[in-house]
Amino acid sequence: MVQCPRACDKEPVVLSGTKYFALSSKICHAGIYSGAITSGVGGIFYIRVSDPLSLYPGGKVAGITSTEL
Repeated sequence: MVQCPRACDKEPVVLSGTKYFALSSKICHAGIYSGAITSGVGGIFYIRVSDPLSLYPGGKVAGITSTEL
């Protein structure tokens, strides 16, 4: 379980992936990107750690840009 404060997206974005995120990604940015929480409210959500992927695609959602890794 993760709890993120509101406006956590104001920190510099470190995010790689679109559905599955690299371990180097900031967890609150991943939560906003995936729709689990919103920037203005923050919130609590659950994560699951799995085996790493060979590619983490990039994209842009909710004003957050994810870079390919």
